[in-house]
Amino acid sequence: MITAVKPASAAGTAAPAGAAVVDGNGRILLPSFSDAPVHLDSTRIGLPFRPHTGAPGVWGMMLNERRN
Repeated sequence: MITAVKPASAAGTAAPAGAAVVDGNGRILLPSFSDAPVHLDSTRIGLPFRPHTGAPGVWGMMLNERRN
């Protein structure tokens, strides 16, 4: 888990005891890329349940969700 990102020249950059320090000089720090689940058959903001009426597959369900 990343808890802080600081330039090496910043004042007070000492890491807390036991913390792992990674020298990221010349690198890019990105957030984790995750496949977050979606619930395209959900109630959508408290509306009544509406069954899936789109094409098969995730892309078809996403396009259906946009239309509705």
